[in-house]
Amino acid sequence: MRQALTNLVCAETWDEINTDIDGANAIMDTVLDSYFWSQVKYVLQFTKPIYYMIKFADSDRPVIGEVYEQMDSMLGQIKDIVEPRDTTLYNYIRVEVENRWEMLNVPLHALAYVLTPKYYHPSWLSTPAPGGGSRRKPHQDQEVHKKYMDALSKLIPDEEEAALVRRHLSNYTLNTGPFASMHAIKDRETFSALEWWNMHGGGTPLLQSLALRVLSQVVNTSSAERCWSSYSFIHSVKRNRLSLDRAESLVYVHYNLRLLSHYCEDAKSNKDLLIWDKNPKEPNLEDGVLRLEQLEDALIEVCPLWYDCMIFPYKAFL
Repeated sequence: MRQALTNLVCAETWDEINTDIDGANAIMDTVLDSYFWSQVKYVLQFTKPIYYMIKFADSDRPVIGEVYEQMDSMLGQIKDIVEPRDTTLYNYIRVEVENRWEMLNVPLHALAYVLTPKYYHPSWLSTPAPGGGSRRKPHQDQEVHKKYMDALSKLIPDEEEAALVRRHLSNYTLNTGPFASMHAIKDRETFSALEWWNMHGGGTPLLQSLALRVLSQVVNTSSAERCWSSYSFIHSVKRNRLSLDRAESLVYVHYNLRLLSHYCEDAKSNKDLLIWDKNPKEPNLEDGVLRLEQLEDALIEVCPLWYDCMIFPYKAFL
């Protein structure tokens, strides 16, 4: 970019076109100023970690377990670049990032962080963290501990089951009990979180089921955008007197119906179970709640296992 702009302002044609541009001389002076380009390079250096973080999260891969660590690493990288040069700027960036993270952060992020096995392997714990300092196991962080315990309380309301899961979590964090085998410890470094729980979580089926469901979630915005799309069909001009609670309940039911219809082969082969927002001109748009309930019952009948799998992750955090 620098070379292209320099060639532009140094070309013979620049004198012909600069008369039509307000502040043409200031533009030329800026483009030819080496200090300006050094500042551009500096800005790109400390915004690159932010760009990589956004790119990391904006995918359909189940990366929810890595979001916490990626945010910490991003702030550490920015600190390494900015703080030696301008402490005030670093503090400003840190506050802005932390405020944004506070808006997006939910207890499920902390639980997924704790359930990601590689963050308990010695090879990761012994690596210096960006920004200085040493790494520690996720559950030893006070903020993470509080949030992941809140998530467990919401997801497992039964006290006996919750106590059993906490006991198994203790074994998991300490590499004891069902997780004490040499292979389970070694595979924490090389296996993905889902692969590891599929392979080594069989001894704790309740915790394994929880881990697989939590770690299967994605963190990009596409799911929220699809919800708004569904909301636009449900709360339309013709149906604008729906209460907020009723509209949100319809969106919740409809969104999970779409998941069922997309992944269940029996549902795909049954044209009667097509969801109406694939074709908003369908007459059953006006049938409202009754039609959705009929679709829900029919889908549960043809694929009941998908109902349990798909409904679980969303309701607790709506």
